[in-house]
Amino acid sequence: MRVDSRIAEILKAAPGPSPWYPLNFGLSFETKWGRASWVSAGDSADASGKIVLRAGTEALLVLGMYHWVMSLGGRLVLWRQEYVPKGPTAPVVVSVLDCDLLDPITDLPATAAETPMKWGLSPCQGATLAVVELSTTLNTVQRQTFPAPLSGLSELLILAESSAIHSSLEACDVRHGLLIARPVKGEYEIVPQDWYNNGQWDFGYQWATRFARDPQSGRVVGDGIRMGVFQLDESNRDIELWIDKRV
Repeated sequence: MRVDSRIAEILKAAPGPSPWYPLNFGLSFETKWGRASWVSAGDSADASGKIVLRAGTEALLVLGMYHWVMSLGGRLVLWRQEYVPKGPTAPVVVSVLDCDLLDPITDLPATAAETPMKWGLSPCQGATLAVVELSTTLNTVQRQTFPAPLSGLSELLILAESSAIHSSLEACDVRHGLLIARPVKGEYEIVPQDWYNNGQWDFGYQWATRFARDPQSGRVVGDGIRMGVFQLDESNRDIELWIDKRV
C-alpha cells in the first residue's frame, strides 16, 4: 500500500534523530534573531555528523547525533537516550530550550569541534527552561511530574531502549520500546515493540526512528530506516498494518 499524503504529512512533522531528520524534515520557526532552521555543521572531521540551528545571520546551537528535536513555538523540545551496552538502560532526558535566550555562537568551528559527536549539545544553560529524566528500567505505567512548559502537552511518543524488555531471539537481546509520555496526566509508560524485538530484522541496519498519533484512526504510525511505514495495533506492541513495507 502506498503512503497517502495525510500519513506522510503526519510523519513529516514527527521528531526523528539528528542529524538526518532535523535537516530533512525540521520545521522552521520564528525567533528574535530571525527565522530559525537547521543546517549542516560542515564536512570537516570536527563537524561531520553535527548540525547547527541558524536564525538570521546567527548560529545559536550545535547538536550532535541522536537527538530527537521538536519545535514548540520559539522553543525546542529535545530528547536523547545514551547507549548503555549492558545493565540498566539510561534514562530518556527531555529538555526544553528557549531559543530567544540562546547566545549567538561567536566561534562556530571551535564550538562544533567541542560538541561531542554523539548526544552532544553546545552550551545553552541560560536558555534551558526545563529538564526531566524518564527512567527506562521498568515498562509499567510510571507517575512523573513534568515541568512547565511540558506539563500542558497531551502526549509525547519516544523511541526508547528499556532493560525491562527482552527479545525471544537467542542471538541478540534487542529491547525497543515506545515510551508514551502523557505530561498533562503526569505519567508515562514504555510499551515493548514485540514486532521488532522478536522479528527477523537486520538489527543495527533496520530500526524504527519515529512515531506519531494518527488523529483520524487514533492509531500510532511510524517509520524507520530501511523498513518503511507501519501502523501499530491497539496494544501498541505489534504491527496492525504495513502502509509501505520496504523489506
